[in-house]
Amino acid sequence: MAHKVVSWVIANAPADLCASEMLVAILLAEHAKEDGDRAYPSVATLMHETRLGERTVRLALKELLHRGVIEVESPATNKYPTTYLFPLYRGANTAPLDMTNPA
Repeated sequence: MAHKVVSWVIANAPADLCASEMLVAILLAEHAKEDGDRAYPSVATLMHETRLGERTVRLALKELLHRGVIEVESPATNKYPTTYLFPLYRGANTAPLDMTNPA
């Protein structure tokens, strides 16, 4: 369990995340290594741990990706779930650009 990553998420995640997004972020952080890398719980695991439905978990992950809270380190395969990392915890100095409204 990565207590430092969980504490970082609680202190630094965007304030306007909804409760389900924050819960998924915290549980994902619990699965990360202490350096913010390699969190790879399956959607089913996150569903079980958060008590949320599949659609809610998937939408929360999508929003966390969009907001730059997490990044995909390696995509899912037939054998393994998606591996996530926490880029800003790891020391990235910029947030991802919001490309929904490019200038």
